[in-house]
Amino acid sequence: MSVKAPFRFARIARQVYIPEWGPLASHDIPFADGLSGEIIVTLHTITPLLIGGERRVGTEAEEGEVRPFAVDGRPAIPPSTMQGLLRSILEIAAFGRIGPFVD
Repeated sequence: MSVKAPFRFARIARQVYIPEWGPLASHDIPFADGLSGEIIVTLHTITPLLIGGERRVGTEAEEGEVRPFAVDGRPAIPPSTMQGLLRSILEIAAFGRIGPFVD
């Protein structure tokens, strides 16, 4: 069986090692000697960025409109967008084994 990276920028190993105790591990119960923490991210845009927010449905009289997502009047990235981005990165790093368990 060959292993292929789902994205060009994410290199993956040619083999995936699954220890004999692998099926006993659970996402719900961390290892006693495991680590836990937070990921703090600072983003800087290099090119213009626009993420759609509030929408107005169009009618026959006028076009619809999508306003930029903003918090306190400042453009922002919705938490759900960041969650999806981080989930995708974690799935690549975990060879797709995290799946629906990341919330």
